[in-house]
Amino acid sequence: MDQEKSEVLRTILASISTEADLVNEYGTKLIRHEPSIAPKAYRHVIYAELSPDQEDEFQRRVGHPLPEEYVRFLRTANGMMLFNGAVRVFGYVPLDRDRENKIYNYPPSAMASYTYSSLSKASGQNLIVGFYKDDGSYVYIDSSGQVVRFDYENDNSPINKWDGFSHWLVSEIERLGVSHATLN
Repeated sequence: MDQEKSEVLRTILASISTEADLVNEYGTKLIRHEPSIAPKAYRHVIYAELSPDQEDEFQRRVGHPLPEEYVRFLRTANGMMLFNGAVRVFGYVPLDRDRENKIYNYPPSAMASYTYSSLSKASGQNLIVGFYKDDGSYVYIDSSGQVVRFDYENDNSPINKWDGFSHWLVSEIERLGVSHATLN
């Protein structure tokens, strides 16, 4: 894992945490209200971190070790939706969740690759951790910690690869032209 990219990611997450317009009862940070899109639209949504018990539950349900870099991310933010959902970083939805599963209460679920057989076939034993709204592609972490964006709609071929979770997320935030300080 590249410590520099992990540190940049921690800095970005810390900066956006201070920018929240609203923090809901679940600890989800709603950032940059955009009522021109919809009455309850926000540019960025950062879900509250996983508790140690939720982390253990996630690990048990997956049945194999979670990538350490991803686990560190979940201890800070249990998923996010950036740029009006253009990039979604999956988290974990606990079994004891409130059954009122509104979009801002819980993150998109990393368990999807274990739940939906078509995603399971596409990703194999790799953990799917992200989604791109523009083309329907998904992102997984393989057993070596490499992150792969793949074309789910066509032939599951790789679109891009990164050396790790932090590399992926930081590079995509940078690619989308965002300042680390404000995520504007």
